Amino acid sequence: MTDDEKAQELADAIRALGDVFVGRLPATMSSIDDELALISQDHQVLTPWQNLHRQLHSMAGSAGTFGYPELGDKARALELRAGDIFRSETMTTEENRANFVADLRTYMAWVSQNFIK
Repeated sequence: MTDDEKAQELADAIRALGDVFVGRLPATMSSIDDELALISQDHQVLTPWQNLHRQLHSMAGSAGTFGYPELGDKARALELRAGDIFRSETMTTEENRANFVADLRTYMAWVSQNFIK
């Protein structure tokens, strides 16, 4: 097998993994929505915030790897904000939490419109 053929085979494999990533976005959005429901019940519980942070971290890394830089950049920005919230001694202000949730919902709608068929 030539180097060009190996490179093409690798590119095809990465593209296939990217298709799997995009195919899992509906389940990821549903899981994020579940965490938001838990947060709306009690924003002081850390686990949903940590789960959101982890999911957004995973999305940011995967999106970049599979050629979706805007999807990844937006997830990374939200990931950092989620981390700031759950690491805060006071869980930040109600306004900061509400703004984060609104921005996350906007992101979810954007993902649904642009990546989910």
